[in-house]
Amino acid sequence: MKSTFGGGKGMSSMSEINVTPLLDLAFVLLIIFMISTPMMKQNEKESPIPVNLPITSGAPGSAEDKDKFQDLSVDKTGRMFFGRDAVSEIEMDRRLAQLATSAKPPVLSIRGDKDGKYQNVVTLLNLVKKNKLSRISLDTEIKN
Repeated sequence: MKSTFGGGKGMSSMSEINVTPLLDLAFVLLIIFMISTPMMKQNEKESPIPVNLPITSGAPGSAEDKDKFQDLSVDKTGRMFFGRDAVSEIEMDRRLAQLATSAKPPVLSIRGDKDGKYQNVVTLLNLVKKNKLSRISLDTEIKN
């Protein structure tokens, strides 16, 4: 007595792959990356100087990962910072001149307090221009 399955076709193996578990895994990974990426971006660019950045709409520009950045900040009172160090205008000029002599100067990430005088940021930009440094990034907050 021969057993038949499927209306007399005999026993045959299934030749199709069930992709449902694969799709479930892909969606779970997508959700994990969507949640974790903004958290990594927030921790990536935390500046040591508390500055209220101006607000802009749109996405920030992207730079290559191999670029090095140097933070230059101007706080609300007009004090200039080279990284974490508070410097005078003369010292800032000296440090920028030193950066200009390197083979590949870093991208200057300029941060100005939105409540400060615009002239303070312009003074810093004039120092950058005087030293012929042209790779700059003006940091802003992104409007949600």
